[in-house]
Parts: sequence; structure tokens; C-alpha cells
Amino acid sequence: MDAISQATNRRKFKVLVVDDAAFWRRARSRMVAETGLQCEVIAVEDGLDACLCLKDFRPNLIVLDIDMPQLDGAELCHVLNLSGRLAETPVLIVTGRPEDPRVKRALDAGAAKCLAKSADPVEFRATVRLLLTGGTARAETR
Repeated sequence: MDAISQATNRRKFKVLVVDDAAFWRRARSRMVAETGLQCEVIAVEDGLDACLCLKDFRPNLIVLDIDMPQLDGAELCHVLNLSGRLAETPVLIVTGRPEDPRVKRALDAGAAKCLAKSADPVEFRATVRLLLTGGTARAETR
């Protein structure tokens, strides 16, 4: 293992998971923990809770559902974009409806990538690793 890989594996990353469904919050949090990276994960149930959490928690990645009550994923991406946070924090959209027009709006606002909720867990973990370790995966939907 080279020095860069060793440094990456020792670094502790912060991940915010935002989804209104408790099942998906738990599943995504568990999959983040299974990336092999040291991650502190906080999970909240909607965009408003995410905004409140972001006052004190500075994540290295936000894993975000699109379809949520109060403040949906596209609206949250817009808020993050206006605040300048998206320039420093990649957003991975995970949705049951990748064709939803809000996905395109979130990607246009600066989200890094979109995966279907049915995506292979191996692909999800690889995407999380890529986004956390500085890989580029801008504006892609799968």
C-alpha cells in the first residue's frame, strides 16, 4: 500500500445521510461504514434537518434522497449551492426515481452524481469511496 493510500485509510471522513425513510437511512449509513474508510455518519430525515445539522457538522460527503417532505433533495442542493457549500462538499443523490426532473435540477445545482436506490451496494460503496477520496464523478446519473 502506498503512502497516499495509507493516509487516506487513516483519515476520518464525515458523511451526512439525508432520507425520509428510516430503512434507507440505516441501509446507506451501514454501506458507508462498509467502505473500508473511517467514517463518522450522521443521518437525518429531511432537508430542513440537514440544514440544521450543517450548522455544526461539516461533512466530506452528503448522501441525499430527492423525494422528501418539507425541503426535497433538489431544493437542498439549491440552498447548498447558494451558500457555497457544494463547491466544497460533494453530494451523491440516491433515489428510487432517477428520471424525476428534480434529479436534473440537483445535478445542475452542483450535485456530483446520482444512483438509483436499487444500485448494486458494491457500486454505491465504490462511488462513496471515490467522492470521499477526491475522485471526479461530476453530474452523472446511473
